[in-house]
Amino acid sequence: MEETFITLIPKLTDAALRDYIENPQKYRVEAVELAIQELAGRGYTLSEEELRAIQYRSQQQNTRLTVPSGSMRPPHKILHPGHLRLAALFIAVAGSAGSIILYLAADPAPPPPLGYDPLTMKTTLREMQVYGGMANVLATQIRQWFASLWHGKLLAFPLGLLSLSAALLLWRISTAASQTGPDQPPGGDADLSK
Repeated sequence: MEETFITLIPKLTDAALRDYIENPQKYRVEAVELAIQELAGRGYTLSEEELRAIQYRSQQQNTRLTVPSGSMRPPHKILHPGHLRLAALFIAVAGSAGSIILYLAADPAPPPPLGYDPLTMKTTLREMQVYGGMANVLATQIRQWFASLWHGKLLAFPLGLLSLSAALLLWRISTAASQTGPDQPPGGDADLSK
């Protein structure tokens, strides 16, 4: 029968179990947790700061395992808060400039091909109300309004709103990422090398 770390951990010496705690990046997360439990059962307790540092180093190892080796950098280097802020600024400026240019350059809406809009006539509205109720009239008016947002000068407003929303989202993500920092554990400024 093959021996797993669940059966192996209780058989290890205190020095071997401390190696799991001091170098959690070398072992699986489950094995490190079992080593902590086994040492606690033997009377060796860890402070909250030590547990946070172990958890952080263990998570760093799991992150490194998911990134293929080669020319790719670890994820915390790719999504640096400064890069996200720069992207947010670029999106906000480009989207605002694009929407202003679109508003100024867009042609006015063409007149209806029949010379009038049938959906604004009272007889058409009455027939729609008879066949589909007031909800039919309201749904048609909302659909017309929404469709008008994607043509001509009115297209500038959704474009500007979407670009500013995306920029704000990226900015908030970069702010959240910069609060913990890419090379520090989320629990504080503890020195992990000790």
